[in-house]
This record gives sequence, C-alpha cells and structure tokens, in this order.
Amino acid sequence: MIGPCPAALAASKLPAVKWKTRTDLIRLLIWAKEQIEAKPARRQSLSALAARAGLSRFHFHRLFRQAFGCTPTQCRHQARIERAKTLVRSSACSLSEAALEVGFESLSAFSRAFRRETGLSPSQFRNIGKASYRRR
Repeated sequence: MIGPCPAALAASKLPAVKWKTRTDLIRLLIWAKEQIEAKPARRQSLSALAARAGLSRFHFHRLFRQAFGCTPTQCRHQARIERAKTLVRSSACSLSEAALEVGFESLSAFSRAFRRETGLSPSQFRNIGKASYRRR
C-alpha cells in the first residue's frame, strides 16, 4: 500500500488555514532544507534562508521545525554527519580531511559530534566498514 506524500504530511502540520498557503510554505521549506543538505559544510545563516523564503527568521524557524521535526541547525548537523559517514567509509581521505570537508574546524570537535551521533568514533566506524567488506 502506498502512503501519503511526505510533502503533504509536512504541509498538514503547518498552521496556515488555506491549503494553497500551506503548499506554498512547504515548497519554500523544502527548498531551504535542500539548500542545507546540499552543502552542509557551508554556514548558511538562518536569516539569509528565511529572507530568501520571504519569512521572518523566527517564523521560518518555527515552521521548519513544525514541518520536519527538527530545526534548521539540527538538519544541517545531521547532513554533515551523513556526509562524514560516506567520507569515513571511503579510505581515500584521512579523518582530518573528512572533518574539514564537512565543516568541522578540528578533528576533536568532529570526533565528538560523530561519536554523539553514531555511537562510534570515526576510526571505529571506518574499521567496521572494512571488516564487513572483508567478510563478503
């Protein structure tokens, strides 16, 4: 069975009375989320995203959280960690290079954030990937 469209579910969480207003808002919020996820290392200000969406910073923040269940900052952090997982799995770059590429200024900050999110250090995560690859 096919479920409802995720965008429609997100739009239904928004407080606008008219459905057209909700769909316009969700389009803007999806655009902003895509901008955040496309370049998670780039520090985009919440004010700039809100202005490009035509909303106040506070209204944008509140609507983003209602629609997606996380704040723009949390979304950016999750996108950075997901990108880092991909980089750490590939042994083509060092952990320091991976940390810098996803926007962390130091390896220690990267390691703390990575461990908090995944429960493993970046090197443990890399070694688990190598071990599972060897078993195949």
